[in-house]
Amino acid sequence: MITVHTNIGTRNLAGTDVTILEMLEKEHIYVESHCRQGYCGACRVKVQGDVEYTTEPLGFCRKGEVLACCSKPKSNLEIDVRNV
Repeated sequence: MITVHTNIGTRNLAGTDVTILEMLEKEHIYVESHCRQGYCGACRVKVQGDVEYTTEPLGFCRKGEVLACCSKPKSNLEIDVRNV
């Protein structure tokens, strides 16, 4: 289960085999993105849980953040996209 906290509430999503960014876009949850390859860091989101990177990111992330464009859920996740 993927729990997403947005500025307008909380939604629960089923886990999939796509990147976090693709999953959010499919559900019409906006996250800024540019390069979609882990270089720019624009798609940073706060997470609790385990992810795996499809490609090693070069963009900057703080502790507790991941790049949504190149990471996939590895376990249940809580994603916070409020004020990102």
